[in-house]
Amino acid sequence: MLRKRTNHGDKHPCWPLLHLCHNAMTLEFWYNLSVVWIALHLFLLCLVPLGIGLLAVRSMNWVLGKVQVALQRLQKHSARVRVRTDEIATQGTTAVIQGQSKAVRAQVTLRWLLRRSQ
Repeated sequence: MLRKRTNHGDKHPCWPLLHLCHNAMTLEFWYNLSVVWIALHLFLLCLVPLGIGLLAVRSMNWVLGKVQVALQRLQKHSARVRVRTDEIATQGTTAVIQGQSKAVRAQVTLRWLLRRSQ
């Protein structure tokens, strides 16, 4: 049987350890320990997905910033290419239209001359 403390200074040297060992064998102690153990596991299991989610969000934010800058550069280059393509197309079509109009004028003139000569 365990000795209890008295007010007379009569202390057993191993009283705290004996008290702990005695309480460790009760169902209430193991119930409380299991609740704490499960709570600790759940806390840690919630931290891992939270950390992964935080890492994913920060990574996507970084990638979005890089992609946005790259897309703005590409948009500027695309606008330059479009303007230059329009200029070249206008020059080419102008030359073709002028050539066709000269050919049509020459054709009309030849027909007119052939009709007059007949």
